[in-house]
Amino acid sequence: MKERETIKHAAIKTLDNWTFIGKCHADCFYKAINIGKEPDLSNKAEDQGFVTNKGRFVTRDVGAKIALRSKQCVRVCGGILCSEDLWSHEHNGRFSYCEIKGYYLKD
Repeated sequence: MKERETIKHAAIKTLDNWTFIGKCHADCFYKAINIGKEPDLSNKAEDQGFVTNKGRFVTRDVGAKIALRSKQCVRVCGGILCSEDLWSHEHNGRFSYCEIKGYYLKD
């Protein structure tokens, strides 16, 4: 049986095309800046997104479709996925986060 694609990490791309992952996009920016990589702060949609369990970088709008289809969240605001939709209690998030495993269902 084919494994369903799911969202594993928030992610950003830097100007020199490095990808950084984390629980939220702020974590990703912090990691990039911390080692001297310059994140793209132009807010281009293609530079902020998520990494899936298949290792694919996807934009926030594609991430929303994946998260909804895989039932990782029940709704997204404005057609784009925010990491808080997955983990924040205020957003009815059902997932915890591990740097290695990514988002995983809370106990």
